[in-house]
Amino acid sequence: MNELEVFILSDGFIRDKNIDRYSPSADLSALKVLLKANFRSDEYVDMAMNVPLVRTKDKLVPIG
Repeated sequence: MNELEVFILSDGFIRDKNIDRYSPSADLSALKVLLKANFRSDEYVDMAMNVPLVRTKDKLVPIG
């Protein structure tokens, strides 16, 4: 069986300041409470931009 290594490449964050559009079907006040409870701002949402990269025996494969 081949051995695999998996890496996560981070390319930063996208900051969405339109928090009311981030999850349109969510209760906005409940979303803000959830963000604050997790030490996040309730004025914007940061979304991490990550790409998994798999190294096989002879190649690198980006997933995404």
